[in-house]
Amino acid sequence: MLTFMRDLHRYTARKLGDERMWPLSMPCYIAEGQDIELAQYGTSNTGRFKTLYREG
Repeated sequence: MLTFMRDLHRYTARKLGDERMWPLSMPCYIAEGQDIELAQYGTSNTGRFKTLYREG
């Protein structure tokens, strides 16, 4: 199991490009909330609800 987790971590780190992994459970500080692009879950009622939920 630990070997799998190590390999998964290495693979992910290589594929992230210029993005970074955040290892903490609390999100990092971002000056403006508008800097965060919301995920789009589609146009179904469920998908629209998920996006709306994240808008707050």
